[in-house]
Amino acid sequence: MKKLMITALVCAAFVSVYAQDAKKEDTKYRRSSLYMMMLPDDDLKGDQLKVVENAFTTKAFPDKYNNHNLKKTVFSAQNVKAIDVTQDQIHAAEKLLNSKKKGIGKIAGKLGGFMKKLEEKPDTAQKENTKNAGYIAKLNKYFDENHVAQKLFAKWLGGGETADEGKKPISYQLVEARGLQTLSQEEIATNRDLYLGEAMSDIIPRTFIMVNRYAYTSAEEIIALTAAVADQFGGGGYASLGGALLSKVLKGYFVMTNTYLYQLDLTNEQVTNLVEKYKKDISGIYNDKSIKLKYVGKTMKYAPATMKLSTKSDADTKLIARATVRATDAAIADLQKKYEEFKTLATLHQEDDGTLFSYIGKKEGINSGDKFEVLERVMKDGKETFKVVTTIKVDKNGVWDNREGAGEIIQGAAQDKEGDDINTSLTYTTFGKSKKILEGSLIRQVK
Repeated sequence: MKKLMITALVCAAFVSVYAQDAKKEDTKYRRSSLYMMMLPDDDLKGDQLKVVENAFTTKAFPDKYNNHNLKKTVFSAQNVKAIDVTQDQIHAAEKLLNSKKKGIGKIAGKLGGFMKKLEEKPDTAQKENTKNAGYIAKLNKYFDENHVAQKLFAKWLGGGETADEGKKPISYQLVEARGLQTLSQEEIATNRDLYLGEAMSDIIPRTFIMVNRYAYTSAEEIIALTAAVADQFGGGGYASLGGALLSKVLKGYFVMTNTYLYQLDLTNEQVTNLVEKYKKDISGIYNDKSIKLKYVGKTMKYAPATMKLSTKSDADTKLIARATVRATDAAIADLQKKYEEFKTLATLHQEDDGTLFSYIGKKEGINSGDKFEVLERVMKDGKETFKVVTTIKVDKNGVWDNREGAGEIIQGAAQDKEGDDINTSLTYTTFGKSKKILEGSLIRQVK
């Protein structure tokens, strides 16, 4: 009898079916859980704010995560303004922000003229850095004062958002639903307590918070910002372009998101000890200061909206909403690439002729030529683990466009030149042919 034991190697492993006409169903794995929040940038107001907020609350939650939202998912400008932080707290957040930057050396070699602009615009770079630090400081204070880490942990164990609901024992219902779904009824009946303990220690620490700071901004502002803050560049394949070429590619207005990623800061052992401590009474969880969040990192991404600053037509409203979802998806994809703990796996399938494919695509930030490791599941010392058996590469013109509104042409859309790697006839992304790779193997993108 096989035991389902997901190791640290697959820390964020999950796959679900998200292609309506998929020929094969993806294997299910324990999924990471996510609390999604949004806060408006200072400049996001009026009609644009309403459209972005509506898109966020109705469409933006990613379908491959367990929804672990608390009641508050949207900050208002008044909410943000009301959070007072000291200069010391901002400086601490700035150090945290700078310590988590990724890829500055690698990107610097490609940007050429952009790095020269960085030297010429220290005020722009510093202003953006300070702005991000200010928001992170406010988020840190909000999470701490409102016991958000404790509430997220309590939710796993049957608790509400306050301890006022009264003393009650732990409920394992949510852990069972999310952690034991891949097991057979025979396995659960044979050793339920063992599997339940493994599931709790595995999936609870993989609880994340994503806070999306949305702005509605012009192409000119994006070009200036990416020139000044090269290590947070958000334009995908534009990293090698100079400012003059970039200005020919981007025209109009875009929805941009600075996304801040947090995670429950708990080890497997801590989860086990906390469950034992509070199994008869969960009310003490809400004030347990050992349950904390850690800041993982951030990214900046954008998606094209309209050619004008307007929401007066149905088309403009639809374009801004679509851009909100696309920018959010792009941020998730980028965070997965940057941070190992947020990385995901996908399932590899085969057609009868040996064509390899997977239900991932542009929504997940996939481009032609991207490399993936193929992982084989093996049993070792009674535990399921994974080994790399080979690598595969995304076919040229083999990328599935599964983004929001893919293939839908709307007049008045902002100009954002697409790559030539998309095949609009595909319903999955292809990786060449092979008769040796087993159907259902897992794949993980190589940085």
